Amino acid sequence: MPITFLAEEPIYIPDRQAIRFVGVVEGGHVNCEVTEEAVLQLASEDVTVPIPDLLEIFIAHRAEIEALASLKLAQQVGGGDLIITVVDTERYRA
Repeated sequence: MPITFLAEEPIYIPDRQAIRFVGVVEGGHVNCEVTEEAVLQLASEDVTVPIPDLLEIFIAHRAEIEALASLKLAQQVGGGDLIITVVDTERYRA
């Protein structure tokens, strides 16, 4: 099932150490998250960065992160509320 990502601003979720972004599938919302660690992997960073910088890294790599979330959605089985979490970007890269 194809997903369309909304061009909304990403939101940092401190207690999950993740960035949330939203997509739409068949008329329903899909909450997607990418962990701070995965975002830093994309930027080849191995240190913690301030949240504004982390969001900038997310935006710079948004297309790749959304592609990874689409891949995870395609692998998802079952229905109901969907939450897609991208944890490790390295294993999804071609």
